[in-house]
Amino acid sequence: MRSKIVLKTLPILLACVAPPAVHAQPRSAEAAFRSINDQARQAFGTGNFAEALRLSTEARAVAERRLGRTHRLTFQTMNDIAVIHYLQGDYAAALPLALEASAGLERVAGPNDRETLNALANLAQLFVQLRQYEDAEPLLRRVYAARERAFGLDNAQTLESLLELAIYLNRVQRLSELTPELERGLAAARSKFGEDSNQARDLTDALAASRRNATAQTAGS
Repeated sequence: MRSKIVLKTLPILLACVAPPAVHAQPRSAEAAFRSINDQARQAFGTGNFAEALRLSTEARAVAERRLGRTHRLTFQTMNDIAVIHYLQGDYAAALPLALEASAGLERVAGPNDRETLNALANLAQLFVQLRQYEDAEPLLRRVYAARERAFGLDNAQTLESLLELAIYLNRVQRLSELTPELERGLAAARSKFGEDSNQARDLTDALAASRRNATAQTAGS
């Protein structure tokens, strides 16, 4: 099984979600935010993380000042900044931002909102890198279950969550316990995306590894 970390990339930089009506503000406030955010998206897309960080920090300041400290876009931008720090290997800087962003989005957008789940998934990956496994595993399982309920098992993000859980369990040598879920996920991926899709290939690798793990455990018992 390939050892890889799957991390959602800057949800707000890829697609700004319209804020709830309760937070409605004059168009100029969001226009100023989106102008800076678009530049940050371009910098991130070219791999210029330093510039993306600078612009995302500026976008956060605009969001806080003109939309409010507890606005959804403020928390999403906070999550963006946490992701950039993560990708730069600065986990100490990423953690407090990821914690605040995920908690804030859960309050203002709800526990099953797509962006809340993105932030929680990012936080889980950060916990894995910090070896805080007791914090990582419940979040990985929660996001997978929530995405399956909300979007279905054959949704790309649901299957991504299943793969992230598999990668974690492989890391802690418990992958075999996920075999039934991987079988379900692989069937869904093949049906929705096709045999040669990235989802199907990744889950095929994960399932093969889980079966090898189970065989080794049986032989060793």
